[in-house]
Amino acid sequence: MRKKSKIILIILFTLLVIFSKSKIVKADGISVDVKVILPSNQTEGINGWFDVHVKPGDKQIFQLKVNNHSKKQVYVEVKPTDATTSQNGEMDYEPYKGPFDPTLKYRFPKLTQKAQRIHIPANSSKMATFTVKVPKKAKNQMIMGGFYVSQLDDKPKKQVVKKGEKQKVQIRNYYSYTIAALMSIGKLPDPNVRLVSVAPGLQSGYAAFGANLQNDKANYVSQMKVKAKIIRKSSGKVVTERSQSAMTMAPNSNFIYYMQVGRSAIKPGTYHLDLVASGSGKKWHISRDFEVTASQANEVNANNVLLPKSNLWIYILIAVIILILFIAVVVFVYFKGQNKAQRRLETNLQIMRKSADNSNGQSNKKIESRNSVPRRKRK
Repeated sequence: MRKKSKIILIILFTLLVIFSKSKIVKADGISVDVKVILPSNQTEGINGWFDVHVKPGDKQIFQLKVNNHSKKQVYVEVKPTDATTSQNGEMDYEPYKGPFDPTLKYRFPKLTQKAQRIHIPANSSKMATFTVKVPKKAKNQMIMGGFYVSQLDDKPKKQVVKKGEKQKVQIRNYYSYTIAALMSIGKLPDPNVRLVSVAPGLQSGYAAFGANLQNDKANYVSQMKVKAKIIRKSSGKVVTERSQSAMTMAPNSNFIYYMQVGRSAIKPGTYHLDLVASGSGKKWHISRDFEVTASQANEVNANNVLLPKSNLWIYILIAVIILILFIAVVVFVYFKGQNKAQRRLETNLQIMRKSADNSNGQSNKKIESRNSVPRRKRK
């Protein structure tokens, strides 16, 4: 009985942490938590995050109470954030710079103040208050975002900067919390999951086919399940398949649903994606043919950490070096032969010149000897 009770308590605690959208971490003896101050228009039965119904043009106030239970002062930053869908298929409220889905019309951080930095003395609490201005043209939709709470250094130190430069603050996080904030306006549309594109790619260095799934409506998808497979058209063989459940998609967001191929090399050709997604009481069946080019396949295979690397470039380099050496030897032999022929020619010419000189010398001596013979006088 005791073991069963412990298991039940552990499960309840885990569910509480998951559904509260909060993460509590203690570091260096510092204990801080965040409490959601529920507004008057909060949806009944929801306590761990903000879930309110508003009208166009309203000013919605959100308050967070940050408690410091330690004997040390702490500095905390509370930052409004967007609601996005992570590559794991989970709603994410951590700071994100984009790119954002093209169907997202209103970004939560743009509707309220910037981040607040709060100094909380030991064993005390401070309030962080944000006023969100609901767009006047917003109707029949959900605007979703959140608050990212993180601890800063004990005393944020400002850098000494030169004139004309921007001042920076060095920040080091010790822990973080994420608190969701949902604002429902009028009658919410049903979420809709569609396929943006499908192509080969890399997931953390592993070759995979990635299906870019998009929720193009202003409402989130809950309890989402996806089952997908990739089929090679020429053979009808299933190249890869994957199933995942307990997923969520933020309104007007997208993410890539990867299906890894392991140690198999991706080949060029025509493929078929067959994908079934369900959630929020809806079901979507997606079917699409797509082409994989030779360049796409080569790039993915070359960077797949599971495939042995090709030594082709080494062989090419060796061949080029051998070719260069061969050309150098041919050129050397050619010019060496040319030099020998030139020297032979010069030697022959010298011999010929000497022979000619010798011949000329002998002829001159004969003429001189003739001229030196005395002539008899005629009587």
